[in-house]
Amino acid sequence: MVTFLLAGAVLAAPPAEGSAADPNGPADSAPPATPSDAGPAPVAPEPAPDAPPAPAAEEPAAPEAPASEAPAPEPPPPPVAQNLDDAVAGRDPTGTPDKPARDGEERETGQDEPLPKGEKRTKTDYDGRPEPNTDAGDIVRWGPRILFFPVYLVMEYVLRVPIVWTTTRIEQHHITDKIADFFTWDDGRARLYPIISFDFGVRANVGFTFKWDEALPRHDFAATAILGWDDLYSFEGKVDQKLFRDEEALIRWRGGYHVAPDNVYFGLSDVDARCNDLAKGCRFRSAVADASVGLVGWEERLNQVFFTTTFRHARFENERSDSPPLTDEEAAALPGFDDGYQIIEPRLTFALDTRHEDLDFHTGTGVRLEALSAFAIDVVHPDSRWFRAGAEAGGFYDLGFGQVASASLYYEGLVNVSWPVDGNRPAIPFYELPYLGGNDQMKGFLRRRFMGENALALNLEYRYPIASLLDASVFASVGNTFRDLGTWDISNNYLSYGLALEIGTDRVSSFEAILGWGSNRFDDPSFDPFNQFRLSIGVNRGF
Repeated sequence: MVTFLLAGAVLAAPPAEGSAADPNGPADSAPPATPSDAGPAPVAPEPAPDAPPAPAAEEPAAPEAPASEAPAPEPPPPPVAQNLDDAVAGRDPTGTPDKPARDGEERETGQDEPLPKGEKRTKTDYDGRPEPNTDAGDIVRWGPRILFFPVYLVMEYVLRVPIVWTTTRIEQHHITDKIADFFTWDDGRARLYPIISFDFGVRANVGFTFKWDEALPRHDFAATAILGWDDLYSFEGKVDQKLFRDEEALIRWRGGYHVAPDNVYFGLSDVDARCNDLAKGCRFRSAVADASVGLVGWEERLNQVFFTTTFRHARFENERSDSPPLTDEEAAALPGFDDGYQIIEPRLTFALDTRHEDLDFHTGTGVRLEALSAFAIDVVHPDSRWFRAGAEAGGFYDLGFGQVASASLYYEGLVNVSWPVDGNRPAIPFYELPYLGGNDQMKGFLRRRFMGENALALNLEYRYPIASLLDASVFASVGNTFRDLGTWDISNNYLSYGLALEIGTDRVSSFEAILGWGSNRFDDPSFDPFNQFRLSIGVNRGF
């Protein structure tokens, strides 16, 4: 009987934590005992008066969650915005999230409230410093401002504003892209450039230049054809054979034939002549054929070197030329005019420049030196030969924002090294003499306005950008040609000045417009700074 009662008590007792009956179950999983089951609660004995207080009973530690219980599910991610409107939903027009506002406080949106019509906002004083007082420099600067104000008006409202308006419309309607697509093919490697040239005082002409890069592997081809009115034409071609993979060096084969009945002649070395007293000078016809082969290095860089050997055949006449033509006596007095000449001329040209290639991120201040030397011999009359040397040294100062002021000194001269024939040296053909005038030196005069054994010119220029690939410049030059450089004097020089506009930097397609004037000699009793006028618009010829 006792054994039966003990067995029933054991079966009725709850299993302990970690017991075999429920090894994973918590210790407090059994239902609490009721007072009727446990009997009357025992009464705690009162502590003795001198006994220390009983320590507080420690609360049992919270039971650990069972390892088999699954974690709570994560909330679903917010929906992904499908468009820009969904992405900025709930934000103000600036894209800033709404700022929680207090009760009665206006919500800040980050956007200024519109002002009433006619009112302006107060300018923010960022530095908090008073305006500087007027000093002597502010007063002195008004002198140049007043002096150059007419120049500013012309450059700003005659050149810059109309050009910027035109270029803006061209870019807006993608006109250049449409023209480029029409005149290019083979992924842009083959392209055709139209040429229109007008130079006040000589004949106008039209033509085209065709260029095809990689027409054959490592070979570029180019050709130019120009046609004018009544016996004016020119043809020229070249082939560039690339030597290395970086294309920095190449062999250039070149040839051409040029006929022009409107060449100008005012005399040699500014010697008094009938043609020098005429406003238009005299005219003669030229027919020149040439062929050359040369080594070209770093042509697209600031530092360059060229070594070429050229054969040139030239013929002249005064019967089929523009008026007023040279007289027969004047033509006979010019060396090489009646019989022409045929020469071979090796030439070495190089350029050294201290400026950085990338002028967009580096200053344009620096120094440039260009020099040439050549030796020519007449193949028909080998006793006739001469040596040519020339150089141009220039300095450039970057004023910032693409504005550059420059000054350069140009010289080119010939030395006759012919063998004497009957005690006299054969004269150098007049068409081979150095010259001034045209698009390089003394731009206010026509090409070959000055011819002589020695050419000397000082050039000043201020260039500033108007738009991308569009530059304007103000130039002034003083120079002349001399038979003997020892006779140079400032009084026997000429003045040239004007404005120029240039678009593009490609050797094939650069466009230039020149508005220039030229004076008579400084020592002329009636000095006239507007003695000559030149207006030239068109694409530079050649390559």
